[in-house]
Amino acid sequence: MGRVRMLPTPASGVRLADAARIYLATITVSNTRATYAAALDKLVADFGADTNVALLDREPDQVSGWFTFVWGNKAAKTFNIRLTALGSACAYWREQGWLVGDPLVRLRAKPAPPDASRALSKQRVADILGSDVNRHGLGAASS
Repeated sequence: MGRVRMLPTPASGVRLADAARIYLATITVSNTRATYAAALDKLVADFGADTNVALLDREPDQVSGWFTFVWGNKAAKTFNIRLTALGSACAYWREQGWLVGDPLVRLRAKPAPPDASRALSKQRVADILGSDVNRHGLGAASS
């Protein structure tokens, strides 16, 4: 008769608060750590510090619903940064064997609006105003 082997399972008992703290300690850039901490601190506060991190991937609908409730009405940049923070933490937790699946599987980054804060190039001005730009001295330096 064959030998029965147990399937690998995530380490039990890794508290969400500990997983977040350990992950944040791996981030050496202080601004990034602070930004990521905002997302992870909210996750810990809302799901509970003592929650087993392995349970998150069993409830992707709950995690995505929570994320959308908390950050769904924020600007695309904020939404995407928080999603990146949690995605990075989840990837780290999977590497540690604390998490198997992806609790963020139902979420996608929001498209960011185009950045219109930069000066326009001469070509872009010409495209906007039409081909008469060069005749009026805007396309080349005067001699």
